[in-house]
Amino acid sequence: TVWESAADASFTILANGELVQEEPHEDGKTKTAHWKLDFPCPSYITCFALGEFSRFDDASFKDVPVAYFAAKHHSEKDLERSFGRTNAMLDFITGKLDQPYPYPKYYQFALPGIGGAMENISLVSWDDVFVLDETLAREWTWLVDQVNIHEMAHSYFGDAIVSRDFSHAWLKESWATYMESCWLEHA
Repeated sequence: TVWESAADASFTILANGELVQEEPHEDGKTKTAHWKLDFPCPSYITCFALGEFSRFDDASFKDVPVAYFAAKHHSEKDLERSFGRTNAMLDFITGKLDQPYPYPKYYQFALPGIGGAMENISLVSWDDVFVLDETLAREWTWLVDQVNIHEMAHSYFGDAIVSRDFSHAWLKESWATYMESCWLEHA
């Protein structure tokens, strides 16, 4: 699957999969991004995000780029504080399942009005209430970590392995909830 998205040249353009190319338009004001995903993607976890974002690039996990994005009023430090344990979680889950992470990147973005989190393939979306400042981090880090490992677990069951019918969504949700407990035991 190839996604194309055009936007203002100053915007970051995010989508499922791997960024193949970003090309500026002749007007100098716009650009088009081309993303490629070499995996089947159910429509409910197809995701695009574009805008002026703050960004924190974490260390890659076994050659898989890991990065976090949010609206500009959130700092890079807020993103690191909120999602900075993602690599440890990727290490845990790939070891626990004895399976490599199946996608070309692990990006997460947080914006107002999303109302929770969603396991979109390689581009997890979060409501920005989960972006933690120093005060909120004292009480909500555990919650963000639980949601993070939950959405990550869906990379395997829910994204890579999909229920044939939505009436069986409880299978993927119970799997992700089980992995939360495994992470708690580990951490």
